[in-house]
Amino acid sequence: MLAEEVTSCLPGAKLAAVTREASTGTIYGVVYREGRVSMGFDKKRVRAWLLGLSETGHGSFYWNDFVPACKYCEKALWPAGVGQCPACQGLKGPGQCFQFSCGDPDSFEPECDNFPEEAPQAYCGSHPFFQGCRLPDQMVGDAGPALWEEEVEGDDNFSVPMAATCGAGCSEVFVFQGYRYRQETHTRLFALNANGPAIISSYQVPQARGPYTFVSFLEDLPHLFTLVQGYNAAIQIWRYVRGHRHTFRIDNAVVNFPEQQRFGEQVVYLRWGVRGVSSCVVALSKHSIWALDVPQDLANATAADLANKVSWRKVMDLPLENQEAKKDKGEDEDSDDEDPEELPPRLLSAGPKGNQVMIFKTQGSEGFCLKPWLLVEMCGDPMGREIRVTKVTSTASVPWKRKEEFYEVSPCRFTTTYCSLLPTVLRMNERHGGYLFFDQRGRIYRIRDEEILSQQDDWIAPSFVADSVQRVVTFKFPAESGAGRACLFSVLSRFEYFQKALDNWREGASAELVVTDATTQTFDLMLRYFHTGTLDSELTLENLVALLELGNKYLLPHLMALCMAKILRLLAEKDFIRDQKPTLMADLLLLASEASACGAFKLKIMDAIASCRPSLTHDADFLSRVAARSANLLAKLLSSINPPETSPEQPGSVPKRRRIRRERQRTLWGDPVFGRQLDGFPNSGHDDLPTWSKSASTVEEPRLP
Repeated sequence: MLAEEVTSCLPGAKLAAVTREASTGTIYGVVYREGRVSMGFDKKRVRAWLLGLSETGHGSFYWNDFVPACKYCEKALWPAGVGQCPACQGLKGPGQCFQFSCGDPDSFEPECDNFPEEAPQAYCGSHPFFQGCRLPDQMVGDAGPALWEEEVEGDDNFSVPMAATCGAGCSEVFVFQGYRYRQETHTRLFALNANGPAIISSYQVPQARGPYTFVSFLEDLPHLFTLVQGYNAAIQIWRYVRGHRHTFRIDNAVVNFPEQQRFGEQVVYLRWGVRGVSSCVVALSKHSIWALDVPQDLANATAADLANKVSWRKVMDLPLENQEAKKDKGEDEDSDDEDPEELPPRLLSAGPKGNQVMIFKTQGSEGFCLKPWLLVEMCGDPMGREIRVTKVTSTASVPWKRKEEFYEVSPCRFTTTYCSLLPTVLRMNERHGGYLFFDQRGRIYRIRDEEILSQQDDWIAPSFVADSVQRVVTFKFPAESGAGRACLFSVLSRFEYFQKALDNWREGASAELVVTDATTQTFDLMLRYFHTGTLDSELTLENLVALLELGNKYLLPHLMALCMAKILRLLAEKDFIRDQKPTLMADLLLLASEASACGAFKLKIMDAIASCRPSLTHDADFLSRVAARSANLLAKLLSSINPPETSPEQPGSVPKRRRIRRERQRTLWGDPVFGRQLDGFPNSGHDDLPTWSKSASTVEEPRLP
C-alpha cells in the first residue's frame, strides 16, 4: 500500500529543500522554476520563492504563499491592486509591494465588516508571491518578481540546504548554497514577520560562503552556533553574533574529524532530559551512525572554543543484509569517491522519543519504495553509550522515485523524468504523529505511527504445502443459526493467538472455535486478510471498526495497523465524520481506548471529534454509550472540547476561533512549549508514544562483515 499523499504537486515548479523552525514547528520550503537564458543548454535561470506549510482546521496540509489572514474573520486576504504602498509610500519601486483586502473582488461574497478599507494590509519590500499553491491561485507562469534569481550551469542541480530559527523578534530562514560550478556562493537570510509591514525581508550573509551539503543549528542563546559540512567533506562550526537589522559578525573553526565521513543531509539534532539536559547531533554515513555531543554553556564560547570541545564518535555500524554485503564487499570505502548530491539509499529522522532516531531504507529489488527499517534508542552518558535497536517496518511505503511528465515554462514543453524524494524526513507528533516525506514536485507523503510496527509482527504469506493430514479449523456462529466458516490450520498457525488455542490439537481430532462477538460478514473480511495480508479499499468505517476489534481480540498487530491507518484516512476527509452515527463514533472511541496496540490512536480519535464534530458531546446516545464503559474517557473528551482559558489574551490579539482551537490542542496533547512536533524533542507524555517505540531491545553492536 502506498503512503498517504497529503498535498498535491506544485504547478509548474519544483521543491528544492525543506526545513523546520524548532521553536514553533513551522515548516518552510524553497520552490523554484527554471528557464533557459540562451539558445543553448549550457546555462539556465532559476527563480526561487519561499513557501510555508500550513494546516487547515481539520488537519490537512497545503503549501502557502504567506498570504496574510484577516485579523477579524481569519479568512485569507485577496490582492487588492498594486497602488501606492501605505508603508513605504512607493519608495521601494514598482512591483515590490502588494496590498490585500478581505473578500474576493471577483465574487459576490461580502467583505469582513470589521476590515478597515482605508488601511489595507500590505507586503512592503521583497514580497513572497509565488502564486500557484492554492486554488484558485493556481497558474503555471510566474506571478511577479521572485525572492531571488541566479544562473546555474545546465547540468547542475539547484541544491540549497536550509535551516530556520527564531531571532530578533521574527522567524529567520537561512538558505545556504549548494554546489555551483565555477560560481562563488553566499548565504541568504529571510526574516518573516506576520505583523508586517514587510512579511518577508531578504538579506545577504556574504561572510558565510558555500558550498555546503548539510547545515544544523546547535544553539541560539545568546549567539547562533551552526554545524556545517562543506562539499569537500570538512565539518566546521560557525558562530553568528547578531547585530543591527539582521547583520552578523561571524567566526568559524574546523572540527577535527580524521575519518572524513560524508553525511549529506542525514543529520538530526536531539535533546533529551528535562529542558534538554543532553544535546547531541546524530549523523548517518554510508555504513555507520555517528554522534557529536553539544556542551550546554555556550554563552561566552567562540567557534574555536566549541570546535575544540566536540568530536565525532562512532555509535554503531549498520547491519548489512546479504545482498548489501555482497554489493559493498568490493567497494572502495574512500568517502572522496562519493557524490555529495546523490540521494542516499537510507534516510535519517528523529524518533518518537527524544533519544531515538529512525532510519528508513529502500525496499525491493528495484529499490523504488521506502520503508522504516531501524529504530535506534541512544541511552547512557554520553548519549549512545548503550544502544537499543528495534527492526521495524510499515504497512505503507513511500515512492522513492516516480516517472512523470513535467511542464517546463521555458522552453514550453512537457518532459518525462523521474521525480525523486528530497533527502529530508520530518518527524511529526501529536495529531500528525508519524513522518513526512517530500518529493521534488512538492508532494508530501505521510507514514503514520499507526502504520509502523515491529518486523516480527509483519504479515507473512501462508504456506499451502500439504501435510500428511490436511487439518481444518471450523468457526461456528451461534447467533446466525449455526453458520460456519473453515480455514486451513497452516494458514492460522502463523498467528500467536491460534498457536496457543490449537497447541494441543491432535491429528485426526476436530478443531472448532465458537465466535460470539463478530458476524460472518466481518469474519469473511478477516479470512481474506489471513490469505492476502490486505484489506478491501472500499471498506466502510463500520467494517473497519469491527475488524479492528477482531484484530485486538486475536492479537494481530498488522491487521490493527491496517485498520487504524484506514480509519484515520477516512476521518481526515472533510465532513466525513459529520455523517457517521453517534453510536459508531462512541464504539470507535471506546475501542481505541481499550485496544492494546493503539498508542496515540485514542487521542487522535478524540482530536478528530473535538475538531470536526464537537456536537457529539450533546448527543444522548453517544454520551450514554461512552459513559457506561469509561467515565474518565468521556471526561477527557469533554475537557478538550471545552478547555479552560490557560492564558489571558489581549482583546483582538488572537482571533477567537484560532484561540479556541489552540486551547483544545493544548488540553488534549499537553503543553506545546516543550516537545511539540519537533525533531529530537520528546512528546508531552507517554500516552501518545506509539507502542513500537517502547519495545526497543538491547542488542550487541552490529559490525560490518
